[in-house]
Amino acid sequence: MDKVQSDFLKLLKKSISSDNSVIKDIDYNELKSLALNHMCLGLVCDGLWKSNMDVPPAWKNSVVYNVQNIYKNLNVQNKVLDILSKNNIPCVILKGITVAIYYPNPSYRPLGDIDILVKEEDYENAINAFSENKERNEQSEKHAFHYKFYVDGISVEIHKYVTEFEDNIVDEKIVELFKDATSTTVEKNFNKYKFPSLNNELQVISLILHASRHFTEHKTNFKMICDYALFVKSISEEEWNGKIYPKLKELNLHIFSDALINISHHYLGIDLLQKAEYKFKENELKNLVTEFLCDGAVPTYNDNDSSLFKKIKYLFLSVDNIVRRDFSFVMKFPVAYPFLYLFVPMRSLYRKLMGRRKGITITGFSNATSRRNEWINKLNIK
Repeated sequence: MDKVQSDFLKLLKKSISSDNSVIKDIDYNELKSLALNHMCLGLVCDGLWKSNMDVPPAWKNSVVYNVQNIYKNLNVQNKVLDILSKNNIPCVILKGITVAIYYPNPSYRPLGDIDILVKEEDYENAINAFSENKERNEQSEKHAFHYKFYVDGISVEIHKYVTEFEDNIVDEKIVELFKDATSTTVEKNFNKYKFPSLNNELQVISLILHASRHFTEHKTNFKMICDYALFVKSISEEEWNGKIYPKLKELNLHIFSDALINISHHYLGIDLLQKAEYKFKENELKNLVTEFLCDGAVPTYNDNDSSLFKKIKYLFLSVDNIVRRDFSFVMKFPVAYPFLYLFVPMRSLYRKLMGRRKGITITGFSNATSRRNEWINKLNIK
């Protein structure tokens, strides 16, 4: 973990749970880049204000814009909920404002897409309610579990599932759990806006599934971790220990939950350790939080922690994987392997020189992927 990453975590902690640590010599450019990548610029600004530190004018403008966008988002959300109601389609809001309300100041948590879950049997009718018999978006049609369209410039996703599932017993249990999600909703509110939210058990499971899916893609961000931790904080220990955590164990989601709770406790100052069964060792947790910090909207890859032997090993493994991925014809014509083994590194070097692969090396990508796969196994993510 470098200084910028350390400063980022300290400022999140100051915003979410207050912290007395002193921060000096901030690299504002790098900090802004990291904060935007993790969708936490508002929280970072709040941390700076609470530290009586300078906040660049452009950052302040971003916070003001974010607040304006939140209300635009909520107005569109109301419009979408009204249309679904008029068509007798029960629904529930996923993530977004349903978790933002648990932040000390919800205005610092940006709202992006409006995600709405409907019953699988209502999915087509829900899409039709908004498409108005227009030709459907071909790319959205291809998505496994949601359809995207735009209302007044805001992205809306109608979901028939909370995430993509495989054919296994655990996933069948999750599908069954969410089958009646729209019948067990809890009404929440923010200012004048009211909206249906998942009940506590399903909300926890939904947030874990969302974060874990992005973790496998190197695209988790600290907004997801804050969402989860602050929502879990709102749940009583009685409900957590008596109902929710046993369900997480049944679905093999408890280890990832423990990981998010450990990170939130040690780095964000959110006291949740009593809701985690596994306590991570200090070095183990430091490595894990670094994995999360390297993710975001644009993940970073490096091989700084590898020995020469590992770098060479990862180089060959990576080149082989890329050849098989990008040139499937080699399975029929293996004679092309030697040529492609030379071509792939040269192509990578060319792209980097041309600015198309800024900061990414083949060994860095392979090393990061190998580390991530190890963590996926440790955290029992399927």
